[in-house]
Amino acid sequence: MLELLRNYAWAMGQLLLIFAGFALVERLLPAERAQPLRASWFNAEYMLLYQLINLLALPLLTALVVGRLRDAYPGAFGLIHVDRFFVGAWKAVAVLVVYDFFYYWFHRLQHEWRILWPQHQLHHSEESLNATTTFRHHWLEDMLRVFFVILPMSMAFDLGPAEAGAAVFVIGLWPVFIHANLRLSFGPLSRVISGPQVHRIHHSREPQHLNRNYAALLTLWDQVFGTYYHPGLDEYPRTGLASGERVTTIAQAMWLPFGIWFGWVRRRGRQA
Repeated sequence: MLELLRNYAWAMGQLLLIFAGFALVERLLPAERAQPLRASWFNAEYMLLYQLINLLALPLLTALVVGRLRDAYPGAFGLIHVDRFFVGAWKAVAVLVVYDFFYYWFHRLQHEWRILWPQHQLHHSEESLNATTTFRHHWLEDMLRVFFVILPMSMAFDLGPAEAGAAVFVIGLWPVFIHANLRLSFGPLSRVISGPQVHRIHHSREPQHLNRNYAALLTLWDQVFGTYYHPGLDEYPRTGLASGERVTTIAQAMWLPFGIWFGWVRRRGRQA
């Protein structure tokens, strides 16, 4: 446990330094000027609790779900042997492309399947989109990724530590970049790679941007499945929930989806 806590402290220290670096860049080239500092402070505070829960719960859940299933049905895992098709860095690239496919569909379900939206709502309640928004997720979200992303990825690929490590490094850092408050467009490349402007469209409260640009890395999947929106040259919309709902306390953030789900149950009970 002591070693886990040391690793947690080290990881949080690194993330806070990364956020500080992005804060400087965001001041130089902001998509939205004069963002209140309290938004970033809230996200950083919430992240410390959110990541601690992940540290304690995610390895156990992954072992219970993926580990137990792999032991029981070994033939259902590692169906694609990366070494047979790719060499060197291309292994990690292949993993990233497929990861983004599974992530795309999980993310899309979060928006379009009513029962999943409440646990994703916290992330979209951010009215001052910036690098710290990356970890403004309800703790249930990473638990669900075990089932929707990690499990199918483990079944698809027989990954070695090098490929998995490289993929995790990119997957971990890229979301920080695309959430950054930067007036930065990739131009025509936005039709291939997601960046801050493309992902800002996803967080927009404007009706024309609703349920667009789900992919984290490659807009390829949005193009293929009809959810891509190509932003105009100077299109940097306001972000947040269209309803105007806000989350301002840690307790509210932790309880948010449960309050919504229990509300549905109570209303159904009164109607019965």
